[in-house]
Amino acid sequence: MTCEQSSAAMAARGAISEAQLVAAMPRSDNPFQGIRGRTNVPYYGGLTDYGVYASGLQKGLTALGIHSQVLYGQGYDEFKENVLEHLRAGRAVIWWHTLWDSYQNPVMVKMPDGALVKLVPYEHASVIVGANDRGVTYHDPYDATVRFVAWQDFRRVSAYFDNMALVVLQ
Repeated sequence: MTCEQSSAAMAARGAISEAQLVAAMPRSDNPFQGIRGRTNVPYYGGLTDYGVYASGLQKGLTALGIHSQVLYGQGYDEFKENVLEHLRAGRAVIWWHTLWDSYQNPVMVKMPDGALVKLVPYEHASVIVGANDRGVTYHDPYDATVRFVAWQDFRRVSAYFDNMALVVLQ
């Protein structure tokens, strides 16, 4: 349940560990604010023990002295161009998608403060390491594989999370 922190440790190129980041992360029912739920559960895919979004992950990175930039809520074309620009500059891009880029139905969940937040079953994060005219290549911390996703599927899965990514600037 720590794919986001694992991805961030990879993107920081060993400057921090996954365990350091998990310890530095705030906890919150709202994944935009911190880790939602427990990180040491034997199952995945649910909405209770869920994970964290880019802005919440950025809080942990900042606490450890790692600079990053959130990409969120842009139109797809702008999001895609920003991802490509950062890749060309040699920056690691942590990308929110679903496990194995599966089809899912996002759910709006009311937070304790009344805010509505979109949660997506099988929420996942990986590190995009390259792109070409057919799609993107990413490192998946779940099973230590290198995966490829075609642009049309990248667009579909990115839309579940309103085009969310976190760029590690160091």
